[in-house]
Amino acid sequence: MCFVSDRNEGLISDVKEEYPGAHHGYCVQHILGNITSKLGEKKKNIKFFNATARSATSRKYEYFMKLLDSENPRIRQYLAEIDFEKWARCKMTRRRYSIVTSNNAESLNNVDVTAREHPISILVEFMRLKLQTWFHDRRKEATGNAATLSPEAEAVL
Repeated sequence: MCFVSDRNEGLISDVKEEYPGAHHGYCVQHILGNITSKLGEKKKNIKFFNATARSATSRKYEYFMKLLDSENPRIRQYLAEIDFEKWARCKMTRRRYSIVTSNNAESLNNVDVTAREHPISILVEFMRLKLQTWFHDRRKEATGNAATLSPEAEAVL
């Protein structure tokens, strides 16, 4: 099992306590947000950091880290304070299935704050229905797509 979250101390300790065998990684979007707020936002930094985090090999990872260094050496210093195994794909010792963000959780978190005012059973049912709707819509869209790749991937090619 693998959890991906921000670096909230409460979450970190709770995951360790409740799921001692699980891997707990950090969301690269949250780390990137911290980098841009603390060290300044540059499009190159964002591009290089995302490439670094998603690099499948140590060679590519080092290549993009050097590009980050050329833009701002303080970024590497900041990242050194975070366990590389928790966010860099090529440094992970446990399977994370290439999931480096908590975007799905963030999406659900922002869907409808009024659902939080209800008992947990209603909140869980609300989330189940929302996910079911999202998956249905995407499946319907995919069924109408004759291409092998997704429209986003086709656009890149």
